[in-house]
Amino acid sequence: MAGRLQGGDHVNEKIASPDAVNPAAALSMGSLKTHAPLTGTTTPNANSVLWSADVGRSMQDSVRSGEQAVQQASSRFSSSLAGTASASASRSGESFASRSMNWDYGATGSATDRAIMSEAQGLTDKYEQSGMSTQQMAGILSGAIAAKGRSGGDEGSLAGDLSSQLRSQYITDVKLADTMAADIARRVSGDSGFEARLAESIRADSQSGSRNVFAERLSSDESARLEKDAADVVSSSRSLEREQSLARRYGAMGTYGAAEIGNAIANNPEFMDRLHREIDRRNLTGDHQQLSGSWAYARNLNRDAASAAAGVALLIGHADGTTLRRFTPAEAQSAKEAGYGILADTFGTHAPSINPHGNDDLRESAPRFGAVRGAVENGDLRDPRGNVAGLRGDIEVHGRSVETQYRPNAVDNFHAANRESAAEGLSARQDQVREQVRERIGAEIDRRAILPRPAAQAVHNEVGGTFVKIADSGSLARAGASAAIGQTVAAAKAFGSTLASGGDVSAALAAGREAAGGEVGWTQARGAMIDARLQQVAEHGLTDSQQTLFREATNSVFAFAPSAAQQAARQAVIDEAGGGARGQHVADLIERSAVSQDDSHLRLIGNYNTQGLGSKKKTDGLSGASRPSGTPITEPSVTPGPRGEVLDLLAQPESRGNYNAWFGKVDQSAIDLTRMTVSEVRALQSRLLESGNGGSAIGRYQIIPSTFDRLIDRLGLTGEELFSRQLQDRMALRLANDAGMNSWMRGGISDHDFAHNLSRIWAGLPKDASNESFYQGDGVNKAHIDYGVVIATLGEIRERSGS
Repeated sequence: MAGRLQGGDHVNEKIASPDAVNPAAALSMGSLKTHAPLTGTTTPNANSVLWSADVGRSMQDSVRSGEQAVQQASSRFSSSLAGTASASASRSGESFASRSMNWDYGATGSATDRAIMSEAQGLTDKYEQSGMSTQQMAGILSGAIAAKGRSGGDEGSLAGDLSSQLRSQYITDVKLADTMAADIARRVSGDSGFEARLAESIRADSQSGSRNVFAERLSSDESARLEKDAADVVSSSRSLEREQSLARRYGAMGTYGAAEIGNAIANNPEFMDRLHREIDRRNLTGDHQQLSGSWAYARNLNRDAASAAAGVALLIGHADGTTLRRFTPAEAQSAKEAGYGILADTFGTHAPSINPHGNDDLRESAPRFGAVRGAVENGDLRDPRGNVAGLRGDIEVHGRSVETQYRPNAVDNFHAANRESAAEGLSARQDQVREQVRERIGAEIDRRAILPRPAAQAVHNEVGGTFVKIADSGSLARAGASAAIGQTVAAAKAFGSTLASGGDVSAALAAGREAAGGEVGWTQARGAMIDARLQQVAEHGLTDSQQTLFREATNSVFAFAPSAAQQAARQAVIDEAGGGARGQHVADLIERSAVSQDDSHLRLIGNYNTQGLGSKKKTDGLSGASRPSGTPITEPSVTPGPRGEVLDLLAQPESRGNYNAWFGKVDQSAIDLTRMTVSEVRALQSRLLESGNGGSAIGRYQIIPSTFDRLIDRLGLTGEELFSRQLQDRMALRLANDAGMNSWMRGGISDHDFAHNLSRIWAGLPKDASNESFYQGDGVNKAHIDYGVVIATLGEIRERSGS
């Protein structure tokens, strides 16, 4: 039949009396069996009838299919993640961008937050020069993950948005911001491994009920959808990995017909046994017998070849019927690996034959020992070593001359100096941005505070509604009113309902006492209502003094008259915020919030606090920043912000702030050091030592000669620069950074550790609570400021900076 299908028999329909058939097939008849070295004995054209295994193409199709599945699952997961992130944040009354930046990734214990922190740690280490903390990097990364789902995965657009965010909040260098943004966008949009890890962690959190930055306060249906989409990403990623592994191992194999496969395996008992073991392992014996029997019955192959070909077809998925559709995806993948492994071993290349004696004649053609020397001597070639005998010395002399003139480490010093200067500039820029944000929020506080207050009746309704809501929400039980919760709830409802319906304060108080069963019950109910209200605002970021004012203002609600305690608490809030109109406006908004259900004023004040509490404190007239307590300094640092405040702390015991000071003459002003060059100042230090001055430490920060010389190299100075106030501050900042100032500003080390590190550089600072200098006992140095003043000052500086 196969032969006739390949023949030319046809009916000629173009004539009225067509021939019955053309005799082409009869003229091309051949034998019933054919034999070839690879295919063995088969029916003619059996390979055209049976299946063929195109291994390379099959591998490519499987990988493409797997990639499409991963892409589709990834798109669904990204969209789902962005939606749940927005929903979760909105239920907290904020945007996800704000939520992700303020989220504490290290405190939740969720697998998702740990995965994000791990990735953020790698980015923080990679871009250490940015000065960003791991927590800040985690916030940027979380926001990018959510933004990917909203933007449809456009990597270029996402990178542009991230670059703008980095430049506005953290980084002044445009090139660094663009590089970081592109890297983060590439990880979020193109790193399938990271996405699979994120999906795995999302699924683990959903199963364990752990909260994370994306999925807090979700409904059970939302959590289930997110878990399903995450599971699809994990499953499709793993399937793709196995398909890619198969393609790497077997993708270079060619196309093999069923007859070729069957005869090759049937002629090798080892491969035949291996094939039967794989069939038995997967419970395919019945299917194998049925398929091989049908092929053998058709006489396309002999029985053994049909059995081998059918077994491979079942394993790699080329068999007809529904057998493989009953496999799970993992079982089908395992079967394919086994089938392709058998094919690879069956048609693998043979090892080349090696003749160990094939190159024996090379030994005879190699030159004899000593022949080269003889050839050189016979050719009258001269030994050049005599002509270059003194060349090494000349090279060394030249090298020393070059080193003296050009300083080979100048480039490294220049690089180090500018890198640290860039870090200092970044920190200063971050302080400036934080100050601008704080001032913008402060302006909003001022604007809200001057708006007209609500009418008295509106206040009655608002207060009444607030306490009715507290009674209905279960907050009273959480506030600790479990002993008489029924009476407490009833009292809160009675008090709030009376006010809300237009009753006056006395009527509301009477209703509350009656529902509470008397004065004792009412006192307990009133305390529970106040505690419940405080718990509602506990997470808004208020300071201790601001919470105290809110408590006293809430307590005064029950009399509608401010108490003496409230007046004292109000003054404390005003003083904490730096006094003036801004402090009064903060206090006004806190008191208004005590008689309102709307907590937006308190959230605004909390955001203001995170940018540095209040405006900077009153100064001693020296500059716009607070200065260390103790002996007043004569001149403030020219460096702005918290770093300038640290410099003032260092200068107080060393020079009392005088930029013209030198050892033994802290108050001298006859010679203006700031108008001298660096080289002239170094020469002055030498003359001070020669004159028996007893020391040569110089300038506002009392820099000794050896340290001065190192700073000249580190900063890449030529000696012609003026020893100006700015340069003196720059030198001191370099030394303070050596003590860990940048890490301290980010919260990496404590105030005590930073103070100890500073004392190792400046002998006028105490090393610890003993109030002794680190160099105490050398007969020259001792501390000139109290350790408690140092620690308190550092704490105030860091608190004001918002670190």
